[in-house]
Amino acid sequence: MYIQKRLAQLLINLLGNAIKFTDVDSVTLHIDVNHFSAENIVLHLFIKDTGVGMSVVQLDKIFTPLQQVGDTQRHVQIFSVWR
Repeated sequence: MYIQKRLAQLLINLLGNAIKFTDVDSVTLHIDVNHFSAENIVLHLFIKDTGVGMSVVQLDKIFTPLQQVGDTQRHVQIFSVWR
């Protein structure tokens, strides 16, 4: 169960940031199942966006706990059609 929670949190963080920093066009999540058996599964996750991008230094920090990169002053409003 720990791995599922970590994977969910990773996807929430990466997709949330992709959406936050993409003003126009799209954010795409693509998942390939590389290997599947009763014991394990190997996934390749790809997130592609048309946002501002990240520097090499920022990419090096992306999986370091408690790191935030990019414009920390940026605020985005997300409107939902769900009530």
